[in-house]
Amino acid sequence: MVEAIDLSCIAVNQGVRVGPKDFELLKVLGKGGYGKAERNILEAVKSPFICDLLYAFQTGGKLYLILEYLSGGELFMHLEREGMFLEDTAAFYLSEIVVSLEHLHRQGIIYRDLKPENILLDARGHVKLTDFGLCKEAIEGDQKTHTFCGTIGLIIH
Repeated sequence: MVEAIDLSCIAVNQGVRVGPKDFELLKVLGKGGYGKAERNILEAVKSPFICDLLYAFQTGGKLYLILEYLSGGELFMHLEREGMFLEDTAAFYLSEIVVSLEHLHRQGIIYRDLKPENILLDARGHVKLTDFGLCKEAIEGDQKTHTFCGTIGLIIH
């Protein structure tokens, strides 16, 4: 369970104070330190290809992250509907994904849960990376991690 750091509401952007009653809870994403890691990364990293954190606050041991609304939905949904992407479309998405990963790497962050479900599209069809709970921070140079993690059905042996 996430420890309460500040029981009052903390607005990350816009200078407006909000609380849990101002939002409808859509789903619980997880427990433990993953939420803190995700909040820290989203507060520190700004990129046109990374989902924006609008608000973050804690109450009663729960961490709330309010992210920007991305009306384009998951890349997974589009891939399922299309069956496969045309080469130009795939190259467009891939280039934006690479830019987002390079941006994270320059900040010493390894993104460890890359899958179509964690790639959202904005209203104009541009990529926004989301779900930073499995990221590893403070990585320098060729430093390696030794944690076995990822989405069970997608882990390559």
